[in-house]
Formats: sequence, structure tokens, C-alpha cells
Amino acid sequence: MRLSRVTLAMLAVGKTAAALRPREDFSVRVDNSTSVVAKRFIIELDKSSDVDSLAVQIASRKGATVLKTFKSDVFAGISVESTQDNIDSFQALDSVSKAWSSNKIKLGPHIPTQSFSDDASASIYTVHNWTGVDKLHAAGTLGKGAKVAIVDTGVSYTHPDLGGGFGPGFKVAGGYDFVGQGLWPFTGDKVPDDDPMDQLGHGTHVAGIVAAKGDQFVGVAPEATLMAYKVFGSEDGTDEDTLIEAFLMAYDAEVDIVTCSVGGDNGWADNVWAVVASRLVEQGVVVTIAAGNSGYEGPFYPSNGAAGEYVLAVASTVASTVAGTSVSPAFYGTFNLEGESNTTEVAYIPGWDVAFPANMTGIPIIPLSMDTTIEDFACAPLPEDTPDLSSFIPLVRRASACRAGEAIIGTYTAGGNVTGVFSLDPNTHYYDMHNSAGGTASLFTSWGALHDLTLKPDIAAPGENIFSTWPNGLYSVLSGTSMATPYIAGIAALYIGEFGGRGTHGPGFAKDLAMRIMSSGRSIPWRDGETQKDYGFWAPPIQVGTGLVDAYKVLTYNSSLSFAKFSLNDTHHFSRYHEVDITNSGNEPLTYRFDLEPAAGFEFWAPYNPDIINTPRFKMYWAEEFIPEEMVPTISAPSGALTVKPGETKTAKFSFLYPNYSAGLSNVPIYSGKIVVSSSAGEHMSVPYFGVASNLKTEMAQQNFRQGYPNSVSGFGYPGYDINIKTNYTFNLTVESQDFPRVYVRTNWAAKELRWDLFENGYVGSIASWALAGQGYYYFDPATDGENLTIAFPLTDLTRSALDTYNQEYWWMGKLANGSQIAVGEYVMRMVILAPFGTPEHSDNWDTWTYDIKVLPLVETE
Repeated sequence: MRLSRVTLAMLAVGKTAAALRPREDFSVRVDNSTSVVAKRFIIELDKSSDVDSLAVQIASRKGATVLKTFKSDVFAGISVESTQDNIDSFQALDSVSKAWSSNKIKLGPHIPTQSFSDDASASIYTVHNWTGVDKLHAAGTLGKGAKVAIVDTGVSYTHPDLGGGFGPGFKVAGGYDFVGQGLWPFTGDKVPDDDPMDQLGHGTHVAGIVAAKGDQFVGVAPEATLMAYKVFGSEDGTDEDTLIEAFLMAYDAEVDIVTCSVGGDNGWADNVWAVVASRLVEQGVVVTIAAGNSGYEGPFYPSNGAAGEYVLAVASTVASTVAGTSVSPAFYGTFNLEGESNTTEVAYIPGWDVAFPANMTGIPIIPLSMDTTIEDFACAPLPEDTPDLSSFIPLVRRASACRAGEAIIGTYTAGGNVTGVFSLDPNTHYYDMHNSAGGTASLFTSWGALHDLTLKPDIAAPGENIFSTWPNGLYSVLSGTSMATPYIAGIAALYIGEFGGRGTHGPGFAKDLAMRIMSSGRSIPWRDGETQKDYGFWAPPIQVGTGLVDAYKVLTYNSSLSFAKFSLNDTHHFSRYHEVDITNSGNEPLTYRFDLEPAAGFEFWAPYNPDIINTPRFKMYWAEEFIPEEMVPTISAPSGALTVKPGETKTAKFSFLYPNYSAGLSNVPIYSGKIVVSSSAGEHMSVPYFGVASNLKTEMAQQNFRQGYPNSVSGFGYPGYDINIKTNYTFNLTVESQDFPRVYVRTNWAAKELRWDLFENGYVGSIASWALAGQGYYYFDPATDGENLTIAFPLTDLTRSALDTYNQEYWWMGKLANGSQIAVGEYVMRMVILAPFGTPEHSDNWDTWTYDIKVLPLVETE
């Protein structure tokens, strides 16, 4: 049975059926990866310093070039390229508050696109009736006056549904192209200009979800104004420097909302982009960023920008309706019964994903079974008495709910018949089709929480099989948290259009609106991704936040909560006490009660087991590995009812005790759920909670590196010379020799800091790795590859290794982080990773991999 709300004195158990479908077959692993940009750093100055003075100071350092200065009350600092510095050396400067390596970020592949021409004849398709947006549209709430910045691939503003033009007076009223139309960041330089025309389509799709307004398709806030900030050129790649620049320009343009469907696997709230994004929220700008598309990797695989403290990290759900496409087209069905005939357009799913030919007209459609409940009929050979079907189109049940199929069967049961005409072009018509998996989490949506055990994501919205605008006046269907994120931005625009934004309410407004959105979420069922089994649990907040957004609640509730998420941490750092402020903005006193609604708990750590692949490790989001369990914390809340007068705010305080999980605490049990706050006016809001019922640092002791890692080889070819056999290097880089260490790393937990240092009677320096290692190169060719293209250790804010992610590769060709070449001699080479919640100054807080090595003279050959 699904765990339902628990009033603090008793457990009330309820059940909701969940229609699930088999796991999607994604043949290509979604790549949301980030990679460090060679020799590039972002530096924030100390508050007492001056940007120009810092730029002069840094530029005077040998090997350093200042690339960009950021002069904003949100973020003041510089972007710098340096051949002789690392994070340590920059952070040692008095004028520097913090330094980060700059990362390159990809959009990552999304689910395959299908495009449609602009004469799509139906306007039936919508997901708005699933989120309450349809009610707001009916009331005339359309987002007029709200200003939304889209930081993405640009916008094809010539699309009729996006206003047909660019500049003041158009829907896309302004923006900027930060990169140009070339191949940057892979080759060439940025060529910025004032025209943010989309080259990739992604940003146009996002823009339509926010604010499209056409005869056939309507976005969430069709009268909102858009600003387009293009951070991708013709290739799928950008960097944090460019994203920060775009966010700051949007802030200066006085936008109300910034939405960004971009991100890479990271999950540290203090990464530089997340810091800037969260600061925008503190200044009154609502920020929505995609949670990521790495769901199969399991929990603790969040995205970087979405990790910002006050940023709304948006998860994806399966919509209850999808647009019929060329893979799920339509036909004219004529229903004949008792002398009457009725013809209607019917969507269908063909047996081989190919639409029926247009010349098939008047063909009788006959059900192979009159039982509408059989799900596997025709999966076995048909009975021998089955009539000849060569002149008919057989009807087979393929989904768990199909209204059109039921209507056809009902017609035959009543003595009638149905014929089909397939002349409709599947590429120019789309239809609203019922989706039996609607109301569940998308399998691709990335799980939180952050690596410091802060709860993420925050809210979910429709993101799977979403129809929207596409360049050249077309439309397309895409899937991803990229599609869910602008939906939330559109809801924020509806609210701002009705009640005003930061200009009306001041800097605290954005956090308040973020919480109105977050607290509106409706719980959705746990889904294992492979079966239709109803486990009787709710999906956990670290997968879907508080659940599916309810726009009607966001705009109509008189009650509101202060920004709150109850991140309970692990047992050693347990955060017992939490509180939330409740404000009554209505005209009558309201009384509130508090209920506990637990979600599915589960064990995340898979200890060594010879029958399970690559253990010990963290589990993947697979049905055979993720078994939901009942894990309910003990909680105390305000006793009795809490009454709040009109215009008044009161604080509700809570105390938690982590669950006494009967199976023990050694396999990292994870528990979560919501505190539901209900008012006497029938309002239902929620605050999510999440915790780990074990001591994470203890459980991960000496297991932060995966078993068998790091390891290192040298020499040309496979497998090369293992470091346990050969520990001397000449750093002969010729293709035939490749005499340098190539180190392969896999981690169980994410790395706040990964160091690779060299010692000789004391510290010599940090190592610099070749920047292109692990990016498809099998060897280094000095004739074509630059050995000075390096990234300097230490590295910070790295994500964990999942079972199906690639090794982290680091190739040391003899360069140190300060730009010097290692001298001949005997050294100790040490790679260390900081443990969860580790203190860098404590040596026992690091897992260590150490080897004595010898650097030999390089013998030149003719």
C-alpha cells in the first residue's frame, strides 16, 4: 500500500493505482558531462578589493591572461587563462575570495526529435489541463507584463508563434549572442553580436513552452515578453564563463525570470555558476534550471547550475497526453451503427512504427478480442479458428488505456462496424493521445540530492514527449528536463503578470515565489522503470522534488510558506530541528494542520556480492537494484491546530528523528517525504524532507575510490605497462614510446577535492594533466597534439562515477601546475580524494593512492 499522509498521532494508509510502462530503450547514454577547460579559471575578488586592480594584479603574473572582467553587484571577478597557476596559487592571493576551474558544458543528447510543418491542423494537444494552467488561461491570466530571459541556444524569433520578429514591440524583445555562429568552443573564437538567432533548435523549443502563442499551440504564458541570450553556436558546447556573463546581462536587463535548460553533472552548491544563479534569486529574479537527464545513474547525480541554493531545480514527469506523431499518427475512422454513421479523426500506434499507406481507404477494422483488459493479446500465435485477416486491419490492445480502441470494440459489441481511411499525412497532423504512463517520473530525470546532502530537485513539470516550436516555422517533440524547466518559468510568468515581480515586491520576492511553486507539488507514484507494478509508495523528493507543479495553487492560494526544505543530513551531522513560516494573505482567519507523507525509502549502497556486477558500489536506478522500503522518521510538530489571522505570519516548528530501519544502517538507507500543511480553506501545501540513515563518512571510509582504482599504465598500446611493474618514466612522448603515466580514476562518492601531487623531501608541486585525456584519444601525438594544453590539479567539485560512466582519465606528461617540467630524480606520486564532509587539514580525511616513482633522463634518438 502507498504510504499516505500520517497525522502525527496515527498512520493513515492509502493506495493509488499507477499505470506504468516498460523502460525506454535509450541506445545512447545521456551525456550531461562537464570537463575542465584547459588553463582557464574564474576568480571572485574579495569584497574589499577592486575588479580592475585585481585584473592588473593577475595580468602581471607570468603566463596569465585576463579574458573577462565581471563587474556586478551579484558577482565581481575575472576569467583568466594561466599556464603557471592553479586554484591553490590563486586562492593564496589576498585580493581573491575564491577560485574555480572553468568547466565546459554540453546540452547533451535529448530524446530523438520529430518535426512537423506549420499546417498542423489540430489544436487539441495540450498538457495544461494536467497542471492547472488551463484554468488560469480560461480566467484570462496569460503572463502579460512578465519578462523572461531564456539562456540557451538562441531563439528562432521569426517563428509565427514566437512573434515573427525581434526587438522592441515583438514577443522576443531583445537579447544577445555571446558566441557567434562558428564552431567555438571546439575551434575558433567567440564572435558575439546582437542577433541571438537559434542554430540548434533547443532554445526555440524552450521558448515555445514558455510563451508560444498561435492558432495551433499555446505556451504556458503566451503574453509574456522574452529575452534571448545565446550561449551555444553551431556546436553543442559552452562554458561557465559564458553562462555567468549571460545571467548577469539578463539581470541588468531587469528580467523577472531566468530559465536555463542547460547543465552538467556536478551537484555542488558552491560551484561558481550555481553561486551566481542563486544570488540572482536573492536579488529578486526567479531562476529555473534543468535538473539533468542522468536518471539511470541513480541518486546523487545532480546538475551544476541547478544546485544553486535558491534556484528551482526542475525534474521531469511523463505527461498524461502526448502529441500524436509520424510514429503515432491518425486516420479517419467511420463508426457505423444502427443505420447511422459518424467519422472522426482517431490516433493510433502502428505495429511496426510505420504509418499505414495513404491509399488505404475504407478498410474494415476488426478487434482480435472483445476484452479491453487483456494487455498481451496477440503476443502468442492466434487461435487456429481465426478468420482470414488479409482484407482487414486487426485491432490489438497495446497500451493500458486506449479510449479509441474501447470505442471501436464497443461499436462491434453493439452490432456495428468501423472502417478506416489513412489519407491523413502523419507529418502534418498531430493529435492529443492518452498516455497510460502519465503522472509518473520520467526515467531520465536526474536524481538528487546534492553531495552535501542538501535536498534537490525542487519541483517537477511535464518534460517527456513535449510538443513545441522549432526553427523554420516548424514544430517538434522533445523530451528532457530541458522541457520541464521552461514550464516552471512560464508558471512564474503567469504569477508575475498577475501580481508583479521584483520591481513591485523587492528582492525577497523571488524566494517567496519559488516557495509558492515548490509547495504546490502533487505527489506522484514510485515507478521502477521496467514493470507496471504498483509498489504502493510515492516517488521520493530527491527524484521529483515535491511532485508535479500545480499552477492553480500557485496563483490562487491565500496561504504561503517561507522558503524551506528540510535537509536532515546523515546520522552524524543530523539536523533535527526545522521550521517554516506560514502567512495568511486572505481576509479570514485560517487554521492549519500538519501531516507526514512518507515517500519510498531504499538502500543506496550495494556491498560486495559476487552475483552483482562491480560491487561494492552505489546502486543504479534499475528495478532489480532499487527496492522501495518503508522508512518513516519520527516527527513532532505543533500540537493541535495553528490559527493564523489575516495578514499575520506564524512559525511552525518541527523536530525529526531518523527512522530505525530494521535491516540496519550499513547500506546507506535513504528516506524522504513531505510535511503537508493544510488550511481550513482546503489549501494543501508541502515542505519536502530528506535524510540518510547512516554515517556517510564512516560508511565511505577508504571506499571513496572505487575498488581497483586509481590505476595507472604507461607505454604505447593496450594494456601497456602497469604501474605495479614499471614505476620509472622518461616522459618520451613519441607515439612509439608514450612513456608517461596514464591514471584512471573511478569514485564512489563525489570529490569535493581531488589532488595529484609530487613530493621529494617535501612538497614539489601539483601535477598538470593533459586536457584532452579521456576525450576519445588513445595516444598522444606530439606532431599534432599540444603537450602544453593542460589542466592543473587540484580539481574540485567533481561528480561521482556511476556504473556505466566512463573512467576519469589523467595523463601526466611531465608538466607541473606551475608550468615547469619535472626534473630527473626520485619522487613520491600521490593522488588523494577528500572524504564526504572531510576537513582538508586532517590527513585521515583523505583516501590515498601513493607510489614511489623515478624520473629518468630522456635519451634523444636519431
